[in-house]
Amino acid sequence: HPMKGECDTVLLFLQAKLKALSGFTGHAQKDSVLQFPAEITIQAGESTALHCNFSTSYTNPIIYWYQQRQSQSPQMLLWLWRSKAHEDTGRFSSTLTVETSQVLLNVRDAELQDSAAYFCALSTHWCPQLAALHRNVGGALRSSSLPATACL
Repeated sequence: HPMKGECDTVLLFLQAKLKALSGFTGHAQKDSVLQFPAEITIQAGESTALHCNFSTSYTNPIIYWYQQRQSQSPQMLLWLWRSKAHEDTGRFSSTLTVETSQVLLNVRDAELQDSAAYFCALSTHWCPQLAALHRNVGGALRSSSLPATACL
C-alpha cells in the first residue's frame, strides 16, 4: 500500500526524444530542442511550468507539445507558431517567444492523470498531412521519419 500522501503526487517528465521534426532536409541538421527540468514532482492541485528551448534557422517554426502517459502513444496537447504564440486549452497553456527561442508549457491545477512524459517538438513546415500526422502519432518517433516530399 502506498504511504499516506503519495497518492496525490503528480510526476511530470520532460523528454527531448522527439528532437527536430523537419519537412525540409536542409534544415534538419540545425534544428533541435532542449527541455528542462528532466523531471518534476508536484502535488495534485499545484501548478508548474515546463521549459523548452529550441534552435532553428527557420524564421517561423511550429512547436508542438505532446503528452505521453505510461504504456500509451503520445497525444498532441497543442501547437504554436509566430502568428499563434499563445494557446490555452484549459489547464494546459503555452507561450512561444520566437525572439528568445523559448516555449513554456504551463500546467494548472495538476491532476493525477497529468503524470506523464511531455515532449516538445519542432517543425519547420506546416501542411494538412503533417497536421494529421501530429494529431495521430502512433509511436514516439514516427513523425521524425516524415518524408520531405509529404507536402509538395
